[in-house]
Amino acid sequence: MLNLRPDVGLTTSEERCKLYGFAKCMYDEGRGPAHAVRALGEGTWAVAPGDHPWLKRGTLEALNAFREAFDAEVAVPLHSEGVEATVLSVVNPGSFTVFSGKMTDFLRQAERAVLVGSALLTRDPLEFAHVNTEESLKLREPKGRPSYDLIVIDKVYEKDSVEFYESLGLGTLARHAKVPLPRGVRGRR
Repeated sequence: MLNLRPDVGLTTSEERCKLYGFAKCMYDEGRGPAHAVRALGEGTWAVAPGDHPWLKRGTLEALNAFREAFDAEVAVPLHSEGVEATVLSVVNPGSFTVFSGKMTDFLRQAERAVLVGSALLTRDPLEFAHVNTEESLKLREPKGRPSYDLIVIDKVYEKDSVEFYESLGLGTLARHAKVPLPRGVRGRR
């Protein structure tokens, strides 16, 4: 089952919680969003960013369907030339143990992950528009071009990970892979 809680926000302070208008907030105390998601416990959780205001529930459900179909622990969308794992993923956080605090930790630790092209999830590229300013909210323009790729990744060993992610054109993952995962991480060593 996919848990979607649009009324619960992840933020750094009570003031920001009120500013964003969430009914309830989880607070990131500097350990990173992966720790906060891990605190949610068992079940499959969709982690959606607040700066993607046009993202629809059906898109997250489609992402979860790919995760289930490929028997993966993590599913993340690919859009334009990049992975949206830093802000958007569908995970079962109960199966992970150690984090450095980045959302890509889930992807880097998974025994199996599926990266799904945004065009396979929705026909509306606007769903993947980042809104960082009032102007971008008014413009309503998508960020980049949709991706039609579908990539299944089975257990990448840490010593090979930077080169592997670069070969797939996944720059964010390659940058994050340059920082070793903490000891005790299951899956990717």
